[in-house]
Amino acid sequence: MRKIVRPPDNSSSLFRSPSSHNNRRPVSNQRVIPRTIKQQVPVKQQIPMLPPVMDIYADINCKILPPINLNKKFNLFISNSTFVDIEEILANISYQEYDLVVFKSLKTNCIYKDALITRKIYWDISETIDKQIQDYKNSGYPENNELLETDIILRSNTKTVKLMNDLWLKETQKYKGSPDVYGFNYAVFKSKVKYLKL
Repeated sequence: MRKIVRPPDNSSSLFRSPSSHNNRRPVSNQRVIPRTIKQQVPVKQQIPMLPPVMDIYADINCKILPPINLNKKFNLFISNSTFVDIEEILANISYQEYDLVVFKSLKTNCIYKDALITRKIYWDISETIDKQIQDYKNSGYPENNELLETDIILRSNTKTVKLMNDLWLKETQKYKGSPDVYGFNYAVFKSKVKYLKL
């Protein structure tokens, strides 16, 4: 069972990624996981024992299309707003067997349910969200198909994952302003990547 805690009051801004419109989701949906270290430091300093086959990125610009290092088999994105003991996680999962490793949402198991909440809070993008959700329904995306979060994404450097990344980028550009997590879940579903949800 994962234990979720809130950061100190003076760091409540860490619940939101420093980026843009694509992270406009209710604060209560954001994940902050306690680390074994006591101070909050840049993510690259938090992981001294990263496996040699893996690259790590915290830059929001690398979230959807991370740079591909042909000498590395995996790349790991961790949002600067998320603090997690990734060493412990990697030590306890067989991530090498999957194209993708992500966390599932703790609040809901459906992008449609999440969208109903988000559109009420961010009324200025409600029409965009409505169109995106309707398009996904028309394309056959199922209800209650889990809601995979994008704060932490471990990806293998494979052709299938590249196709998923490209589709995710396309969805983000098509529905500008809508939370990128909806396009991510759609891209995972359509590309049929083999993924592990934590």
